[in-house]
Amino acid sequence: MYGELAISVSSLITPRAVPRDQDDDQVIAAAIAAGADLIVSGDADLLSVGRYEGVAIVSAAEAVTCVEATRRG
Repeated sequence: MYGELAISVSSLITPRAVPRDQDDDQVIAAAIAAGADLIVSGDADLLSVGRYEGVAIVSAAEAVTCVEATRRG
């Protein structure tokens, strides 16, 4: 879990997932295509979704906590 920090993907399907900002749907589509565990963001509209299809959407501080917890076992 949390092995790779970045990869390049192409997504053919863009879900309508962020009601307040349709542009943020592209971020979620990329995360799903990549099989991501987390989206790390400071964007309030994206953070308001919280989780989409198993992908957690967290702040940088929350991401650090998740990664540290994973490393501790």
